[in-house]
Amino acid sequence: MRNELIEDIAESDAKRFLDYLIKENVISKNAYYNRDEEYIYFNYERIGEYQKANLILKHIHNQDDFVQWLNSEQGKNLCNSVGFNRGVWEALSVLLPERFDFEVFEVLDCSKDWVWFEIIVENLFWRQPETINLQKLRQFFKTNQYFNQATWTDVLYQLATEINHPLNIKYLHNTLHSFSLADRDAVWTAFIALNSDECPAIDRLLTWCYKSSGQENIEPEVLLLGAIAVSWLFTSTDKQSRNKHINALAHLLWNRLDIALELFKEFHTVNDPYVMEGILSAIHGAVVYSENISYLKELALEIDNQIFNKPEKEEIYPNVLVRDYSRHIIEYSLQKDNYSSNNIDLIRERITPPYKSSFPNILPTNEEIDEKYHSDGQRIIIRSMTTEYGRGTGGYGDFGRYTFEAKFRQWESYKLGNIIDVNLLSNYACQMIFEQFGYDDEKHLKFDRESYSRYWRRDDTSKIERIGKKYQWLALYEILARVMDNFPAFVDSYNDKSERDYMRNLDDFYLPKTQIKISPPTRTDVFSQYKNQKPCQTKHYFTIQDNELIDEWVQTNDFPDISNLLELTINGEKWLVLERHDDFREMAKFGQKETYDIQKWLQIRSYLVKETQYLKAKTWLQQQNFMGRWMPESNEYYNIDVNQFFAKNTFNEWQEISRYQDIEPPSFKVIPSVNSYIWESTYGNDGISFYAPNPIIYHGMKMQNCIKNGYWVNSQNNLICFNPQINDEFQNSLLVKKDEFLNFVKEHKLKLIWTVLGEKHAYTQSKFLQELSGVYYLHGKNQQANGNVSNSIQEIQHWGNEQ
Repeated sequence: MRNELIEDIAESDAKRFLDYLIKENVISKNAYYNRDEEYIYFNYERIGEYQKANLILKHIHNQDDFVQWLNSEQGKNLCNSVGFNRGVWEALSVLLPERFDFEVFEVLDCSKDWVWFEIIVENLFWRQPETINLQKLRQFFKTNQYFNQATWTDVLYQLATEINHPLNIKYLHNTLHSFSLADRDAVWTAFIALNSDECPAIDRLLTWCYKSSGQENIEPEVLLLGAIAVSWLFTSTDKQSRNKHINALAHLLWNRLDIALELFKEFHTVNDPYVMEGILSAIHGAVVYSENISYLKELALEIDNQIFNKPEKEEIYPNVLVRDYSRHIIEYSLQKDNYSSNNIDLIRERITPPYKSSFPNILPTNEEIDEKYHSDGQRIIIRSMTTEYGRGTGGYGDFGRYTFEAKFRQWESYKLGNIIDVNLLSNYACQMIFEQFGYDDEKHLKFDRESYSRYWRRDDTSKIERIGKKYQWLALYEILARVMDNFPAFVDSYNDKSERDYMRNLDDFYLPKTQIKISPPTRTDVFSQYKNQKPCQTKHYFTIQDNELIDEWVQTNDFPDISNLLELTINGEKWLVLERHDDFREMAKFGQKETYDIQKWLQIRSYLVKETQYLKAKTWLQQQNFMGRWMPESNEYYNIDVNQFFAKNTFNEWQEISRYQDIEPPSFKVIPSVNSYIWESTYGNDGISFYAPNPIIYHGMKMQNCIKNGYWVNSQNNLICFNPQINDEFQNSLLVKKDEFLNFVKEHKLKLIWTVLGEKHAYTQSKFLQELSGVYYLHGKNQQANGNVSNSIQEIQHWGNEQ
């Protein structure tokens, strides 16, 4: 090297230059035993390997020269020790096509050693795009016995967002788009479900989706390429990973609905409903949480045209989840964007169930299914799809009975008879899986057996599922769509009422949906000033002194002042509590578990009453004891998107108050102020639960969605309702901004009343029980929380040993 440097640098400076490179750690110097010379090494290995390759190519001018060099002693040595000299060959795989327009594999037999595949493919990342000949590359793959899908996929995802690169995600997009559903699942889905961890570039792309959320100055084409790359991961049967991928896409599309529009255009003809549903789920999440809704109307109209606005004889996309997400995106646009009243009516008519779809006149029997489908994989699916009594008693499959059959209860009546035969529907699903979706033992059974052997727990809904199970879900979503379109269900099948109507609310079916939680890096501290506020804490601990008698402790009324729990001051702002559940437990002694043996609790609920009935309601309620929880309580909604709920529900029904011993309810009615939203940790979702205001409060106070679950803002993006958090855990309460709430109840001629219920006990140690019951309300010029509670001591037959 020193001699080469002398050509450009004076000899007196060459050594000093090398010493400087050594000092800066670019190169290192070493001396070998019994050798007089010192050797220089590049610490950055790729630089050194490229320098070696450049020296080899110094006298090479074309392909023939390189072939001649391969036959030289140096060339033969490098070929015979390709693993040891891998770095040089990697450099040559880049330099040869760039300089001389031929590939290493055109002059060497690269099919005999697996390392050649990695050398060629992994270094495509370093090549100039214009030097990559796809035709040559395909031929290399075709003839190479060591083709490695993980290596190839990882490189494609490294290059996914490179604009104008021949191997960016458009290459994979066009390839996968051309496959049938069955073929794609055989070669692509099976791989990403079990082996995507071998592709670190996929994880880096997903991380980029989260980190780039909300960032400006990223080229739109780069964003679209990234969105396409993530979307192809939605074919996966790994539900937990798939949900994370959908959330990553939602982050990427947040405040970028123009990209969502282009993404939908790219995929609207894809033949895998899993992909379409995943994209629409992510788009819907991005739409309802976005603060910038530019392009929302264009997006909604495009979805309407592709999904709903079809010619008279054409079916509406027969998949309940695809329809549902599409409908809610369009509905959100109708609420937020400007449309003529005529267009609103036309669009709403199109997007409101029931839709157009066909239904077969004759469904296959068990005998027909068994005669036609009897391979190992087909029998697994048929057994899984069998309903409770579809093949006799006790021969059902878990999916067939507990998932498939359960979705058609609304069409069944013990007294009036069934509108449809769910056993035949199960056969129809099997036929659809084998004929329409193309399940094939040769393509899918190996994967299905491997996924089952890895993840065998029957109750684990987050496991990697069989491809056959994916098709079972798709069959359910399609058949449910066709049944909903063609058969009105019983309105009240449990009470055997004959009235029938079409099912329009998909929430009633509790289908697995992806829980979207968007938290862009630019907004991680949003409303952080409202976190960890001590007055909001609802879980408390106490200690009983050694000299304190447990009976005395139970009978002592040491509950906190209720009025201080109903109105809180946070950051100088006044807040009212709409619901609150406080739990007080004895501090566990060292080495012992926390128990409920010694405990006190408070349950505070609020109700809206009409202003004209307020005095009557307050007087009546003050005379009651609320033990037994007989007052109306909040509704619990499971796995329902709270944003969809508010879009569909704009008012509440007034509820009567009734107790078992009461013959006549009071003459006034109430509305509970709060609803509970619970997203269970099933089907790959993380569990979450929080309170939300009822629709009349939400719409009356003109609340808007916030990027944080459990938080709502006004039109100025100021917080007006939220679930308090302590150490990032939701507390059991819901707060509303006092001034805005008072304006709301005044405008709507309503009043607020709280009921208080409490208990203090030590069941295993004391025969006494203290109960608390009372009513609070807003009173006076400043509308302060006022009221009273009464407590009573009862003797009970305590649990545990006799004292």
